[in-house]
Amino acid sequence: MDNSQVTQTLNSLLENEATLPQAYLFLGSSDLGTTSRGIVEKFASQITGGKLSGLDLVMYDASIEGGIESLRNTLELASLMPAQGKRKVVLMLNMQLANIQMQNALLKILEEPPKHTLFLLISRLPLLPTIISRCQVFTIPRVTGEIENSDELTEAMQKLEQTRSLGLTEKIALITSLSELDDLLLTQLVEHWIYKQVAELKTAPEKYKAVRVSLETLGSLRGNFNKKMVLHKFVTLALV
Repeated sequence: MDNSQVTQTLNSLLENEATLPQAYLFLGSSDLGTTSRGIVEKFASQITGGKLSGLDLVMYDASIEGGIESLRNTLELASLMPAQGKRKVVLMLNMQLANIQMQNALLKILEEPPKHTLFLLISRLPLLPTIISRCQVFTIPRVTGEIENSDELTEAMQKLEQTRSLGLTEKIALITSLSELDDLLLTQLVEHWIYKQVAELKTAPEKYKAVRVSLETLGSLRGNFNKKMVLHKFVTLALV
């Protein structure tokens, strides 16, 4: 789903307030000025009547506040009735920094969310599968240049998709071709594969371990690791 499709889907959800989902996970950047932050803020302002401020908007940034107590305070505010409008919006930024304890605390309120409150989470990485299962998930890839939507990326994604159903020998053979890709393209390929995996978790939660392998691969590719060793684990354990 590209960014225009994300916007169209969100607009269509707003057309029927009675069935508006209460929890959303946007896989993207929380940084000001980014596409993902802009899309989420616009959606939040539409829910609150055109304003991204006021008593009915609660903001939490895990990169600034952090900690379980700060998160619990935010969730307590989320439970209070709206002061000005019909709905309260909780905008939660940089949730990739939330540890397991924090995510479990969030999960408790998402299991039975207050009827008047909507939760908008932005995270660079997937959260617990139990959280994902309770959210409408949207992937918003970074816009980093022409390679983002290149034919090379499309072709590489197709190759991963075709290989996931093949045997170990065919998967091992893929390592060499992946290692020869441009570093930026390879990183974006793994990012897009993660987005695809997360979308599949709704119907196949048992694949969460494969997502973790992909996340580890992404981190290793950004560090000083042996590329072929990293890719060996990726193709054997993440392409399922």
